[in-house]
Amino acid sequence: MPLTAQAQGTDLGKKYAATLDCTADHPTYPWVCEKGDAWSLDSFAIEEGKDFQLRLGPSKVVFGRNGTNALWAVVLADKPGKLGTTQPGDGEEVTRVFLRFNPALVGKLFPTKTVKGAGPELGDRAREMGLRAEDQQ
Repeated sequence: MPLTAQAQGTDLGKKYAATLDCTADHPTYPWVCEKGDAWSLDSFAIEEGKDFQLRLGPSKVVFGRNGTNALWAVVLADKPGKLGTTQPGDGEEVTRVFLRFNPALVGKLFPTKTVKGAGPELGDRAREMGLRAEDQQ
């Protein structure tokens, strides 16, 4: 039986095990973004039917977390990707994406097969984006 190489990614759903869930009062949680929270991605994609599609090639992602709960992520594309939408903005180039999400969705948003492994230290840049986004809420 021939041996074939299997792509081994990192399961971020296990790395960032969710212990928080949505509550009626929507509390604000303090977060940290440390060296071990940066990852290299082969690709990043998110879509909502025909109304919204975003596909990026190789990228870096950095997480803001509370304990093991990923609360937000900043995706930084190595090269611009294109936004596909039925709304204004179709075809726009995208180089950065800020996401806030339920911690239980981290494995769905960043599938194991797309996570190459630990990424470079991007904490200061990501923290700055996280703080700016937090200020706008």
